[in-house]
Amino acid sequence: MLNQLTLEEIIALKFELASKTLNGKFYGFNIWNNIPRIVKEGLLLFAISATTNMVEAQTLLGISDSEKFRKVVYRYRESLRYYKVLELPKRNYAKFLIKDRTKKEKNNSDQ
Repeated sequence: MLNQLTLEEIIALKFELASKTLNGKFYGFNIWNNIPRIVKEGLLLFAISATTNMVEAQTLLGISDSEKFRKVVYRYRESLRYYKVLELPKRNYAKFLIKDRTKKEKNNSDQ
């Protein structure tokens, strides 16, 4: 049944279910301005969980520049940890990207 729903219908259903606990309101949460970030986060979580190397993940997301991909992974590092995507087998490339950027930032701040 879920397979027959469009992506838009699934998103609407998810928001409807989430809003029921809040009596139909999302007080203090600006959904309209935050939806691009929410969708990008979801796409990255999917790309890393569905692939086993950086090139596959980049290709799936349509990001050709590896440095840009590294920045994206680093930007969403907390979500990757929270949803335990990094704990999946063969996701060492994502762990490496997060640690690699952290080391670079420390080196830049020391200079």
